Amino acid sequence: EKVRVVRNRQEALSTMFTADFDPQKLAVVESEEKVSSDLSVACKKCQVKIVNYSENRVVIKAENENNGFLVLADSFYPTWRVEIDGIEGKIYRTNYHLRGVIVPAGSHLIKFSTSLL
Repeated sequence: EKVRVVRNRQEALSTMFTADFDPQKLAVVESEEKVSSDLSVACKKCQVKIVNYSENRVVIKAENENNGFLVLADSFYPTWRVEIDGIEGKIYRTNYHLRGVIVPAGSHLIKFSTSLL
């Protein structure tokens, strides 16, 4: 139910290929910056709803009691951007190839978007 920060993809794979790895309880985040390990990836009082899903845009409404970490089961790619309530956020490469984002406590509108060149 936490976040574990690793330095690179090899370390992410090593962490994920252990017998006790459960992606519903642990998000493996590749980052050179500090990311709080107290962020929850699973909570009983959270509500997450995909409002719009298309090729270049994903809109999610989220409501959570505490600061959390949302893992979107879509491929990570550097051209994707995220806004939470209109404020640009950071997308983290999560579980080797997925997108993850820190979501503050409360009700939020999360917009992932990209533009094709």
